Amino acid sequence: MDIDLDYLRDLLHAFSASGAEFSNLDELIRFGFDYTTEFDYMSEDEYEKDKFLHHMQILKDGQLISSTEQQLPDFFPHETELDWQTKNIQLTPLALKFIEAIEIDSVLKILKENSENEAFRITVDSALLLADQYENDRLDIPEWAIEEV
Repeated sequence: MDIDLDYLRDLLHAFSASGAEFSNLDELIRFGFDYTTEFDYMSEDEYEKDKFLHHMQILKDGQLISSTEQQLPDFFPHETELDWQTKNIQLTPLALKFIEAIEIDSVLKILKENSENEAFRITVDSALLLADQYENDRLDIPEWAIEEV
């Protein structure tokens, strides 16, 4: 399954819209991210559940979410109790920067056009660099005044 940047952006917004420092997956249901459907590969609901879990795993692997627990488990469906559904999850500082970056329409457009086969971490790093460049251009900062990183 590919990374859907619009879906990922909406998922990150749902986390930040909760208004609390920590959220859990049960709270995301009210934002339209329902992963609780019955297991049935033939249903459209199951595709949405798989899409949700896939993108949560991407956020975990990309270190955009963390937990109050020692470590977040992987986001894969189990036949019994989902051991991650009530864990407290928070956005990392990197996630907050990424959200700001993909809020810039031109950054999101460039990422969609050019990051299809890239590793997600490269996409995140590219978004942050593009956002910095956008801000520098917007503020009309001369190239010589931009500090090398």
